[in-house]
Amino acid sequence: MRLLPITIICMLFLMSCNNANPSDCECKENLDLVVNFEKNASKTYIGQFDKHIYEACIKNFKDKNNIDSNAEVLVKKVFKAYKEKCVQ
Repeated sequence: MRLLPITIICMLFLMSCNNANPSDCECKENLDLVVNFEKNASKTYIGQFDKHIYEACIKNFKDKNNIDSNAEVLVKKVFKAYKEKCVQ
């Protein structure tokens, strides 16, 4: 019974590590839910959007393009960049 909380904590930790560096295609898919929300509304399920992936993608985009971490970026531009990278 004592191992259950430790196991759960370890699982959550390992799951969170995966979201720290999402692939270009994961970013494209997650940002697509934001950019094309009206088009995707009928086929999007609750919980499909992942805030952690979204934030990691925006942060990675800013880092790769030497943009200040406090600066705002257009999500459509970020989506377009990841969409092009995912196709390659």
